[in-house]
Amino acid sequence: MLLLIYFFGNTTPPEKQQAAAKGGDGAAPKKIDAAVIVTAAKQKLSTSRQAYVSGLENAVVRGDVKEQQIKVYHQLAGFWRDSVHFFEPYAYYTVVTAHLFFW
Repeated sequence: MLLLIYFFGNTTPPEKQQAAAKGGDGAAPKKIDAAVIVTAAKQKLSTSRQAYVSGLENAVVRGDVKEQQIKVYHQLAGFWRDSVHFFEPYAYYTVVTAHLFFW
């Protein structure tokens, strides 16, 4: 009896379960845009904190631009982590810092 079930049993799931596993209606999953998340997070800040973030973002001047960007993005990541306690912008600026540091 066990061999009959093994060889002749239904081993594929029904179509309804396969469609649900692919995302329901077959549409591609939406991509997350980090710039949109950071912009939305900035809008939730007070005006003084918005000015501080804008000042840091515009702080890169002539000279060793890569080192300045690393320093500024590290400061921005620290601001989002320590002052605002908002993870998504912190993660974004940490990734950008790491990307600049290693590339």
